[in-house]
Amino acid sequence: QGAGGLRGRLCFRATDDGGVGGSGRIAASPPDLCFDFNVPKCRYTVGDQQGLTEVAGLFKTNWLQLWALNKDITRPEGFGLPGSVSAGFELNVGQLVRVREGDSLEKIVSRFGTTLRQTLGLNADITGTKPLVTGELVCLVPNSCRERS
Repeated sequence: QGAGGLRGRLCFRATDDGGVGGSGRIAASPPDLCFDFNVPKCRYTVGDQQGLTEVAGLFKTNWLQLWALNKDITRPEGFGLPGSVSAGFELNVGQLVRVREGDSLEKIVSRFGTTLRQTLGLNADITGTKPLVTGELVCLVPNSCRERS
């Protein structure tokens, strides 16, 4: 949780501290093994023995909100039953909102009745100090129970 939007490159290097190969020569270091990664926003893969309630706790929301974000779940109460979630199931944990011209993070969280803390926690690529870019996607959990003035 909290890694949505994170992207980068990871490289690993394995070395042999023995220093000498079987032929009496110094063994050559193998090349680095690198891969690029991109963590999708607003998605979570359910783990063993996790249901909507457990996942909702990770994202500071409730199971009803997760159920509303996942229309293909017909049995929210039954872990592993047909129509419910089970290990490996990919859940939507928020809603993607496209930044409009003139938007700030504060304006977006106010418009959707959510919090800055929760929104920053769902978007690893967004900081409170960097301005948003028009067209950028922000993952958030809208507060559907909020009263509007």
